[in-house]
Amino acid sequence: MISRILLADENELICASLSKTLREKGWQVTTTGDGGKALKLLHESSFDVAILGVKMPCYGGLEILKTVRQKRMQTDVVILCGDASVELAVRAMKIGARDFLTKPAYEAEIVGAIGRLLDRRRPTQSVLASRMDVFAREHASEPSLSLKELCRHFRISVGYASRLFQGQMGTTFRQRLNYYRIEKAKRLLTSTDLTMYQIAERCGFKNQRRFSETFRRQVGISPKKYRQD
Repeated sequence: MISRILLADENELICASLSKTLREKGWQVTTTGDGGKALKLLHESSFDVAILGVKMPCYGGLEILKTVRQKRMQTDVVILCGDASVELAVRAMKIGARDFLTKPAYEAEIVGAIGRLLDRRRPTQSVLASRMDVFAREHASEPSLSLKELCRHFRISVGYASRLFQGQMGTTFRQRLNYYRIEKAKRLLTSTDLTMYQIAERCGFKNQRRFSETFRRQVGISPKKYRQD
């Protein structure tokens, strides 16, 4: 799963150097030196961790932190500050900061803080697989649903998602998706008078032929025969 980091600090040199280090860790990093832009980014996108300087123009890190907590954003915030006092640190933690680092902070210290926060957020493989399975079940009726779309939603690679399905559920994404579609089709066949075309459409199949082929392969008989029985 690719973690997204927002690095917002008024010092351009810090942003340039630190962002390079964070990207080398495999994290996706967005940088800005403007508090207004940082707040806009947090509203528009989902970030796992935000590193915020306290003296940015427009909005400082503490002001942004207040908004993050008020809006119940799921981003963990680390405050980065020069000339920090105990009073400021306590204030930041009371508002909801996950960590408070003083400048000049060693890059290893910042990387460590981010790593600890990401470890707390990262679900186990079984939990992630379960969430993916629920997503597949809830969206199975959408013809456009694909493994790539699921991966975009969970921000993981196609290869990792495929391994999770195989390792945790003993199946492929496509097999799991077809299972949920056919289970819905069975219910519609026995409880409604919908045509085969209508059922295929409601269950997420691109056409009636694909529906019939998948149903026969999974159930062993045709949809028409299943309804008659």
